[in-house]
Amino acid sequence: MCDTASKPSTSPSAEDLSRRSDAATVQDQRYHFVLDQTARVLLDAVPGPLLVINRHRQIVYANTAAAALAPDALPESLFGVRPGEALACRQALCQEEGCGHAEACRLCGLGQAATDGLAGAEVINECRVSRAEGEHPESLDLRVHVRPIDVAGERFAVVALSDIGDEKRRAALEHIFFHDLINTVGCFDGFLDLLGDPRGNHGDILTLLRMAAGQALDEIRGQQLLLQAENGALRVKQEFFLSAAELRKAADICRSHPVAEERQLLLADPLFDLPLQSDSTLLRRILHNLLLNALEASPRKGTVTAGCREGQAGSVVFSVHNEGVIAPEVQLQLFQRSFTTKGPGRGLGTYSIRLLAGYLGATVAFTSTADSGTEFTLTLPKSVRA
Repeated sequence: MCDTASKPSTSPSAEDLSRRSDAATVQDQRYHFVLDQTARVLLDAVPGPLLVINRHRQIVYANTAAAALAPDALPESLFGVRPGEALACRQALCQEEGCGHAEACRLCGLGQAATDGLAGAEVINECRVSRAEGEHPESLDLRVHVRPIDVAGERFAVVALSDIGDEKRRAALEHIFFHDLINTVGCFDGFLDLLGDPRGNHGDILTLLRMAAGQALDEIRGQQLLLQAENGALRVKQEFFLSAAELRKAADICRSHPVAEERQLLLADPLFDLPLQSDSTLLRRILHNLLLNALEASPRKGTVTAGCREGQAGSVVFSVHNEGVIAPEVQLQLFQRSFTTKGPGRGLGTYSIRLLAGYLGATVAFTSTADSGTEFTLTLPKSVRA
């Protein structure tokens, strides 16, 4: 019978968390829950994914809803693996030792909650998972509720997972539409008042109005592209254009953005104008996000430098450099959906860059040191299949 643990009998050691039980032990532990009809019915009645893990963080029981996590949709394939491996977490699958051993794992909300739960605490946490499955990157935003239980003298933890991706996305979209767009549209009122002044320079005012309208439309179109990309509905166009021309267009738009105030945005010299056969709209959106992120990360009077050059194997490399440095713990979480350093309701910036880049067959990388600052690079093949 399963008893909720009010106090930890013994906390899991570092060795407990790094070792794994053999298949026979996992099977024996699974029987505690399979053979206990009351426990099995209660666990399977939970509508969301629910896992039971042992002291080594291996799954010994998974309810019916957890089958969706397994590659072959069978809960049995989850037994003996760790939660990050069951979720196809990129960090877990790129390590020989698996879930919990990558440098980024020390910041994982699910890993922290599991460890605390096995030590006897009831924990609610949030977790971002970048998955390694599929043609395009996929991210999960999860709420994790972990509770310890002692069964037959052994410590286990029940892990309940809830998908809060829609909640996070709604918060980000609300910020964009209720804050950024309202601020932009609010400019129209001021400009229209100026148009009513016969002494004003109406030509300049109309130029500013067009810029404000363009920024509002750009925000909406950018979110439309992102939603299409996440839903797998984005169609890549093939067109011929020159690399430097697209970089100049993106830079011109960003120079008129409020975040560029009191900051310099320069283009490298020389700026190589290389032919591309790709989707210029997607490329411009990626460059736009890279440039805005760099401007936001730069101090007042700071300088952002963008360039493009020929890369290896006939690729084109776009680069965006700023003088700041990214904190190590932030570097480990870049490109995760909903991760942000800008406060609640923000995020999606670097995540959208990598997501859209995948549709162009491109890769995104960065370096960040105190000596040389931060540089993001986008490596794009000269042609992409539609």
